[in-house]
Amino acid sequence: MNAHLAVVGHRSSHPVHGADRSPLDLTDTALPTSVHGAEARRLFRALDDARREMRVRQAQSPADAKSPLRLGLVVTGENGTALDVHTASTNLRTVDLDDAGDREAVLGELRDLEREFLAGG
Repeated sequence: MNAHLAVVGHRSSHPVHGADRSPLDLTDTALPTSVHGAEARRLFRALDDARREMRVRQAQSPADAKSPLRLGLVVTGENGTALDVHTASTNLRTVDLDDAGDREAVLGELRDLEREFLAGG
């Protein structure tokens, strides 16, 4: 089972890619311990890239253009079939990923999503 980090919109999602351009899988990736440092910068840069991609995609569909973008975990089977999606409550459209406070909030929600996934919820 995999748990890919993604930016989730109303009708679609876009994976957050790791350094090797493959989807970031929380089953084999440790979250940064703080919002500072190289690991955190890479994570938030990748999250910003995925958010930008979703904004472009949603702008092409007037019904989705203003819908919330959420941080999510897309849980898939080994064959890639999506089994479940866990989403955080914060709307990523309104988050400034350059602001330390907003980054702390996003990292906290990531930890919550990870705990929920590990607990089997």
